[in-house]
Amino acid sequence: MTGTPLPSLAGLATSDMPFAILARDSATVEVLTGEVIDVELLRDIPLLAADGTPREVLALVPFRQVRERGFACHDDGAPLRCLVITERATYPRDEALAVLPHDVIPLRDAGFDIDDEAYADIVRRVIADEIGRGEGANFVIRRDFTADVDADPRVAALA
Repeated sequence: MTGTPLPSLAGLATSDMPFAILARDSATVEVLTGEVIDVELLRDIPLLAADGTPREVLALVPFRQVRERGFACHDDGAPLRCLVITERATYPRDEALAVLPHDVIPLRDAGFDIDDEAYADIVRRVIADEIGRGEGANFVIRRDFTADVDADPRVAALA
């Protein structure tokens, strides 16, 4: 692949280069870097360069994209974000873990948006009212855990 050279694995914390770290198996991790762009529709994912050359893209597809298939959904505005890969490297997992930051990242205002009791009630209602009536068998019941950190966001993500 061509483009900006891949920073050292340890250097990801201080680089401003967009990246993704993938663990596809227990032995290695893959580091992808490139440009991040947002698109509106799945068909807009830039799978071809301007000259027609195929390119690799890691797409982060939000649930709201089901609307493209005609399904109703809550649109939370999450973007369809694409990392257009320019460089990739594979590292032994143990080596990667050894050089990534080990900072302890304290969390502030951490918690779920729906408390345990309310979430359990929602699940019970879905089982009784939807699954129990044959309306379906697979339901996604969203529950977000959020927190604030005072650390550098890249260090916090890598630690």
